[in-house]
Amino acid sequence: MKLLISLTLLTQLLIAAPAFQGKRTFTQPDGTVVIYHNRGDEYLHYSETEDGEILLFNKEHNRMEHVKVLDNRLRPSGEAYTDKPTTKSSTRTQKTERIDKATLRELHDLRKSQRNMHKHKKSMHQHHKKENPSKTGKE
Repeated sequence: MKLLISLTLLTQLLIAAPAFQGKRTFTQPDGTVVIYHNRGDEYLHYSETEDGEILLFNKEHNRMEHVKVLDNRLRPSGEAYTDKPTTKSSTRTQKTERIDKATLRELHDLRKSQRNMHKHKKSMHQHHKKENPSKTGKE
């Protein structure tokens, strides 16, 4: 019984644990060393550089990229982050705009409310199924 309770508590901690916020580094394909901190929780997560840029890792291109908002989610923009101001990829004249903290808070709150609504609907559906079991054809 104690083992079951311990496993349940451990599972809850793992599900709702915040991102590791210590300093991390990543070397981009162009040689740029990105120093960043992971931010967020189960509703919204991203990486933030020391100069405040919001980034996500793009697995397809194996690099950190500026973010864009698409369907109320943060997505890699296709625009690589670099600290080399003379390269084309460092300009923000492409389709990405800098994401501010207010937008991040709004996205977080929206994602959290969507997740809670989904949980509530699922709970109501399960409750309805218990009260009104489907007929099996045997009457």
